[in-house]
Amino acid sequence: MKKVFTIITIIVVTILFGCGKGDSETTIDVRFISEPADGSNINSISSSLILEREFNDKSTLFEQKPSPKNVNMTFEWWWEAGDRSDVKLMQTETFLMDTDRERLDLTFSVESGFVLANYYWLKIIWEDDEGFQEVNSRKGFYNCTICGNIKNYQSNVKLKN
Repeated sequence: MKKVFTIITIIVVTILFGCGKGDSETTIDVRFISEPADGSNINSISSSLILEREFNDKSTLFEQKPSPKNVNMTFEWWWEAGDRSDVKLMQTETFLMDTDRERLDLTFSVESGFVLANYYWLKIIWEDDEGFQEVNSRKGFYNCTICGNIKNYQSNVKLKN
């Protein structure tokens, strides 16, 4: 009888203190609501997205419950020439994901008197417990029908006065 009690005790202790051992994980899920759309004669583009911080708690029953980690994210607006010969980073923004769910509306604009030309897209970069992550929006194509003859490699075009 004592042997059975010892075996049951070992099993219970193993289950209570051993199950779930491991590091808890925080990950980020990115979902685009809207992405850069093609257009003509415009000076700004936008993208809307939902960020969700997911937390997988692997602590044991008697361990102190960990909290989800905050995650630094970088949002980059990129430009590419119409003939794909050149790529350039246009703007960078940073964001601290410290909530479980967040909606963001991001905009890239050129100064007054200019319009967008060629391809633009949004790149999102972060590091969570799964490592470095990167997501790109679709590329929107923008042209200027009122600008006259423009060079293919320009990222924005000054309007004629």
